[in-house]
Amino acid sequence: MLTDLAKPGGGLGWVSALDVEGRTIWIVDAHGYGKRFIVRADEILTAFVELQRAIHEFVAEKLTVFSELESQLIRTPPMQDKAPCIFY
Repeated sequence: MLTDLAKPGGGLGWVSALDVEGRTIWIVDAHGYGKRFIVRADEILTAFVELQRAIHEFVAEKLTVFSELESQLIRTPPMQDKAPCIFY
């Protein structure tokens, strides 16, 4: 999923910074799928893992909604028994 962010319209960046107690923190910022994701962690690997988790949850939610809509369309009875519309 992270590789999709490298495509046109997506982006990925990261930076290290010091918090108020002098500890290094990592901030990862990504945008893609029509959304922006920002995560903060004490280690860079953890930051990327959290970013991937956030993106996965977002995509899984969208796929669930799509699947529910698709199943509703499948259950909709066809209009074969209806009279055809005739326009004059």
